[in-house]
Amino acid sequence: MVDQTRKKGALDKEGRSRGLRGCLQDSTRGFICGFACKGPSGLSVLGTEFAAIREGLQTMFAYEYTSFILASNSQKTMSMLKGMVDGGVMLGI
Repeated sequence: MVDQTRKKGALDKEGRSRGLRGCLQDSTRGFICGFACKGPSGLSVLGTEFAAIREGLQTMFAYEYTSFILASNSQKTMSMLKGMVDGGVMLGI
């Protein structure tokens, strides 16, 4: 299971880029590993959410996990991803 942590926006109060962070969990929500990195500047909140999901998926693939459930606190992001998958859009991971 890949579970992205909450993010409050693309920029912090000083206008700097927010970091991307999240964690990989097993099927019982046990912690496997976490990730954190500097986020790209200039992205919207939604863009930052997608960048964090991409980073989490890349981390998961680096650990050679191939079966997963993606979770996010952003219903809009999850809805858009579902539309992409249902429509056959490649995510470029």
